[in-house]
Amino acid sequence: MFDIGFFELVVIGLVSLLVLGPERLPRVARTAGALMGRLRQYAGEVKAEIDREIDLREFKTLQAEVSASARELQDSVRQEIAAVQEVFTETGKQEPAHEETTTMEIPAPVPSVNQAETQGASASGMLAADKTTTPPFDQTTPVA
Repeated sequence: MFDIGFFELVVIGLVSLLVLGPERLPRVARTAGALMGRLRQYAGEVKAEIDREIDLREFKTLQAEVSASARELQDSVRQEIAAVQEVFTETGKQEPAHEETTTMEIPAPVPSVNQAETQGASASGMLAADKTTTPPFDQTTPVA
């Protein structure tokens, strides 16, 4: 901040010693040091407050950008929902050319090793072919 060297400090010290005298110089030096400390503390607080304001301004800008992006996303989702609803309402108004039900085959469950043992597996680990169980549900399920 100030370009003060060692020689300038010696000159200031000698002049203050001559002007104030040896009795008052230590008290004035303590007071000047305390004032310099308060000045540095105040400057640090002002700098911290400015930094907080800058950060707050950046956060507000970021919040505005995120809000705008969220609004754009919300609008695009609404448009897509409206388009899908329109397609469904158009297909609902059309009469189907023919009604056909398709069936989907569901494979039978494969017995686990524990089930195989309870169903009469032989000592060599082979399953008895005649001891398979049928599933409790229908093998074909209509799909609309």
